[in-house]
Amino acid sequence: MSPAFVLTLSGLLAAPATPENPTPTLQVTPELRISAEFLEAGTRVPRPGYFLDRQNMRLLLTEAATAGAACDARVRDQQTLCTEQLAVAAANCAAQLAPLTERISELQAREDDLVEAVQATERALARWQIWTYVGGGAALSAITYLAIR
Repeated sequence: MSPAFVLTLSGLLAAPATPENPTPTLQVTPELRISAEFLEAGTRVPRPGYFLDRQNMRLLLTEAATAGAACDARVRDQQTLCTEQLAVAAANCAAQLAPLTERISELQAREDDLVEAVQATERALARWQIWTYVGGGAALSAITYLAIR
């Protein structure tokens, strides 16, 4: 019977203890270290827990070691998906905005034409007023001249 690992509710029982290190630690990932105890076959466990054989322990350690890379891959996938969705949304906004900007340009051109027409009309009115005053003054002068003569 080969020694096995025991995962208890309070820790992972794994590496053999040495006289200088009675409770060794197990390096699960670069960031995760846990206290470990070794139990010989037939030894009573000091607390209740789950028994893991070496194969299941290897799976657990592999999962813990690759969890960061898997999380990074999920984040990259989500970033790609969000970038694609953002590009689609931007294209939809541009498609909706194009007719509006075209209409605004048309209305601004029409406004410019109307402003120019109003200014031309105002200039014509001013000329008309000037000629009216000149013509009225000349007519009044002619009538006065004829009346005096």
